[in-house]
Amino acid sequence: MVYMYGGSSVIFNSTHLLSIQNAAKHAQYMAEVVNYYHHDHGCSQEQAQEISRQFRALAVKISQIDSLYDLKIIYQVVTVFTQQLSRFKHRERNYSWEREIRKGILDPLNTCIAVEKNFQRRVALMTGEPASATVMGLSDSE
Repeated sequence: MVYMYGGSSVIFNSTHLLSIQNAAKHAQYMAEVVNYYHHDHGCSQEQAQEISRQFRALAVKISQIDSLYDLKIIYQVVTVFTQQLSRFKHRERNYSWEREIRKGILDPLNTCIAVEKNFQRRVALMTGEPASATVMGLSDSE
């Protein structure tokens, strides 16, 4: 499947699309988990409700990713969101919200980014364009 963004082709194969959709599902799952287990993380009910709203909004944004550029922006947003949630700690690392976000959202998105960058570098080598221009979505025709 090929998507056009900013004049450059970005290819997301079915595996990438599935990874992106699974990341969106994980954000929805986290919205539910936060509401049920907020006390275990030192989080008030009001804070949990707001965090759940943020997770649901994030799920929508993740499901709307259709370019490498979007993917990178969402990755940055999730990273900042994770940092903000780092103050809510569970006594066991296995139940950490940070860890859940990393494993269920950030890691899959990062894999998609890495694969797309490598693909674009290969295209650049074959076309003779500078790799940095192709990876950034730039070309001589723009």
